[in-house]
Amino acid sequence: MYMFVQQKVQFYRTDRNITFEIISRVGQIGIIVGHRQIAYSFQSYIVEFPDNIRIWLLPEEIRVVSN
Repeated sequence: MYMFVQQKVQFYRTDRNITFEIISRVGQIGIIVGHRQIAYSFQSYIVEFPDNIRIWLLPEEIRVVSN
């Protein structure tokens, strides 16, 4: 599923070995503010949370939230 800039998403899971500051955001809702290309064929999304923190997340780590 392709997601768009300014779309509301929820960070709902991660399988990566990442820091506690990022893991503590699981379940939070943010807005997609950009895209980031990883390697040649992988796309990730830059998500901004209400406290203005931005994190890049993989598509399988987020899901669209309906308004």
